[in-house]
Amino acid sequence: MTPIMPRWHTMGTGTRTAVYYREPGGADQVIPLAQARDVAFEHCPPARVIPHYIGSRHTPGDYWSATTGRLVGYESWLESKWMTLLDFDPDVTAFVGQPLTFDGVDTDGPWTHTPDLFARRVDGSVLLLDVKNPGKLDHLDVQRQARRTRAACRELGWDYGLVGEPDPQLWATVSWLAGFRRPPHAGAEYLPQLLALAHKPVPIGDLCSFTEVPELARPVLFHLCWQQQIVFDLTEPLRESTPVRARADGPAQHVDPHRQSSAPAPDQSCHRPVHHRRPTVTRPQKLTLHQWIRFEDDDHQIVGFLDTAVRLRSASGVTQIITTAALLADLSFAAAPTPATAPTTDLTAGNAPGGTDADPPLDTAATPGWDQGALWDDLADDVRAAAFELEDHLREATTGYRSGNAADPAPGEPRPAYDPARTQRDRLEAKADELGLSSRWLWKQLLRYREHGVMALVDQRKQRARNPLARLDPRIIDAILDQAAYEENDSTGTLLRFYRRVQNRLDAAHGPGAVVLPSESTFRRATNLLLKNRHTFGLSKTRQTTANQPDWSFGHVVAHRPGEIVMLDTTRLDVFAYDPITDETVPVELTVALDLFSRSLLAWRLTPEGTKAIDIGLLVADAMTPEPMRPGWADTLRFSMMRIPNERLLKIDQRLAAAAARPVIYPETLLVDHGKPYKSDVVRRACTSLGINFPLARKGKPTDKPEVEAVFNTIRQQFSEHVAGYKGPDVARRGRDPQGVARWTIAELEEFFAEYVVAVYQRRWHAGLTVPGYPSERLSPNQAYELGVSLAGYVTCPSDPTMYFQLMPIAWRKIHPDGVENNHLTYYDDVLYRYRNATSPYPNSGGKWPIRFDPRNALHAYFCDPADGRWHMLRWTHALDEHQPFTDNTLREVTRLIAGRGKRKADQAEVAAALLDLQNRTDAPESWTSQDRRRAARDAERARASARDHHRALAGAADTPDEHKVPPLRVVPDLAAPTPDDDFDDFDFGDITPAKTWVPRHLRES
Repeated sequence: MTPIMPRWHTMGTGTRTAVYYREPGGADQVIPLAQARDVAFEHCPPARVIPHYIGSRHTPGDYWSATTGRLVGYESWLESKWMTLLDFDPDVTAFVGQPLTFDGVDTDGPWTHTPDLFARRVDGSVLLLDVKNPGKLDHLDVQRQARRTRAACRELGWDYGLVGEPDPQLWATVSWLAGFRRPPHAGAEYLPQLLALAHKPVPIGDLCSFTEVPELARPVLFHLCWQQQIVFDLTEPLRESTPVRARADGPAQHVDPHRQSSAPAPDQSCHRPVHHRRPTVTRPQKLTLHQWIRFEDDDHQIVGFLDTAVRLRSASGVTQIITTAALLADLSFAAAPTPATAPTTDLTAGNAPGGTDADPPLDTAATPGWDQGALWDDLADDVRAAAFELEDHLREATTGYRSGNAADPAPGEPRPAYDPARTQRDRLEAKADELGLSSRWLWKQLLRYREHGVMALVDQRKQRARNPLARLDPRIIDAILDQAAYEENDSTGTLLRFYRRVQNRLDAAHGPGAVVLPSESTFRRATNLLLKNRHTFGLSKTRQTTANQPDWSFGHVVAHRPGEIVMLDTTRLDVFAYDPITDETVPVELTVALDLFSRSLLAWRLTPEGTKAIDIGLLVADAMTPEPMRPGWADTLRFSMMRIPNERLLKIDQRLAAAAARPVIYPETLLVDHGKPYKSDVVRRACTSLGINFPLARKGKPTDKPEVEAVFNTIRQQFSEHVAGYKGPDVARRGRDPQGVARWTIAELEEFFAEYVVAVYQRRWHAGLTVPGYPSERLSPNQAYELGVSLAGYVTCPSDPTMYFQLMPIAWRKIHPDGVENNHLTYYDDVLYRYRNATSPYPNSGGKWPIRFDPRNALHAYFCDPADGRWHMLRWTHALDEHQPFTDNTLREVTRLIAGRGKRKADQAEVAAALLDLQNRTDAPESWTSQDRRRAARDAERARASARDHHRALAGAADTPDEHKVPPLRVVPDLAAPTPDDDFDDFDFGDITPAKTWVPRHLRES
């Protein structure tokens, strides 16, 4: 919603400013500037909707604030850095992104601006920050905007800052500590011990070694550093030898908005650290010909280059040669402006024929900015030999010796014609007679040689820049590029169609016949050069993927410890699953959580096509849960085989004793895309409760997550290609009948995939994982995780068995005598009896109660009893034993069928009857349709996944009633221990009915 702002320019002259904001309830407000100081903007939502669009260079998202315990939205990654610094400052009690908009008019006209960050301090003062790209801080519009905002803040008594990149060392240290800002879930007993040991300065490495479990004490120590109970010098790199000490009652360290990498601030207070830098001399980044420099208190011009030296000529005309290394190392060396009256560049004045009328120096416009060394290296051997030969002749003509050095004469040198006693003019004329050349041409070659070295002696035709499009009309070039961009999303056509469309575009832009295309052969050569690697006439999918790549360098997100950045993504698994109940194949989607630091697959979910929000939320919970060992797996795949102190970690989490060798990581940041399941309230609620940052990759930019895209390709090559039912990555590579050979259910595929991850992927060396400082030493994901634990310690994950229920969607409902209603279904359990018609104690709920529901199984809902905190399963009151579990999609289909019969509102009996009829039709093979088969297979798989998650949630609660426990669903059944009643001696194996041999579907049909 766009706010309606007052137009001050219609209300008279003068400077006026208003403030627009939204109340916590969502109401829009516009107030005069003077009243803004009384508004608690730290509790207000953003005043504007942060844009998300294809082509954006910003990476918006949400930052979890340890100060407020909630997610704070930001528009760019740079804003999130300053949010982290504000979160680190103990004087800041709350901050929020873009909560207000200034709208006013001044002498320059009307203006509107929404500042980026609003921070409230302990003393009630306000800090307002505008975060800009460092390259735009000096732009006039940015400075004008800052001047207006600063004036408004001055009137309100607020502090204001225009900031760019924070100081690199400060950010490196604070960003490391930010990974430990969440309270530790284990190791609380080390808090007083570490504070006592740090009563005087002690190195970090020694302080951790004093504890019983250093891997657990290290995260606790960094958490104390984040809270500034233990402090150190933030201006120095954080190392094992960094001394730390308990702060006691000393001053805390604060964030100075003026302390940036682009403009170091002066010391503004005695307790705020200032990053002092040694002043540096501004020097040219590259030495170029005819450049003016300052050297030895005089201005010099670079007039030539030798092998390792530079020829300089001063403003007074004195020439000298100095080695490049000595010149760059001289403290007096600096760039200098070009003098108003520069001397002539003719080094042979007075010697060349015609005095100063000699030929001009070599024209290097043909190769501007080219690497002359590369041009020389690209020449043929005979061309280089001819240049060297001419260089020897010029040296002999100028010095009398072909080597150019009297100390290294060749036999018979100097020859009489080139005796150094003769004048240079005489020696050059003698050389011209010897070579059969004119003396004027030889003088010209000498001048070029002195200015440009031996490269000037090469035939200029050998190094002329080649431009095959030089003769093509620039308007034709623009039309070809524009038409290619227009056809990126079209079906692929031929060159003839492209030729006709380009001509039509030229006629429409410049008039019919004004610009005529060349012949088809010339046009083909031009398009091949201009549209190289753009696949204009190739596969449309490849062309669209190429066009989607950014036109700037790919971003490189770096993680320095396990869990710092975890990427979530979903793709279609290139394998068909088989459903034996419906005898139908099912497309499968794979969702993974990838740790960027170690490239570990932390969690995965295989679901029928159509991943839901609860699948994403439970995926995060799976990443923090140890992966259980499966029957038949080798002991080498156990978690205890990883090179970390397993025995000490068992004291923290007993589940690791039966866990597989897959890292257990507490994510700090989840990087996701803009898919609907990822942006749901379920995922945001999970990030809020777990303290996880939640940035969003840019729309239409898979290059923001290249690592997870590479993992999908690895999974296809190492796993999917070798599974029955493999269908290939696209239709062009698909077999004749992959559905006919599909034989594995989704549950079985999950077991196979889990074994692949633990036994192969996590133990295989990755080319992108190396030991820092040793690029040839490759690591596996498990080894990289072990390295990360040694650096950052073991961060304990929260182990709440009820997390499954907390991640479900919430429906706020009133409890009636017959139960609670959701989506036309009524659910009831005896626990609701005491709360019927009761007012909910939850604030801002309107007297309603939170009811959790699983979209994968609408037969049940869940209610948390506020009296004891236990969860209770509510069953649909009209559910019969014949009713199978069904999803919310099936429920919507049933509601649609009832509405089609003329019913305005579906009652319980009608819904139950329609659902039973739908399931009976689905269960009858003679009435099956493809839609019925897909629905039945999808609902069965969703119910299986829901039952599995339900069992995992309740298995850890010791006081869970037996009627609430759901038996686990496994591909491999549990091996039950024999009972005393079992008599194996009397067992007749002939009574066993043999199982049917599996036969592919296409063979059964034949």
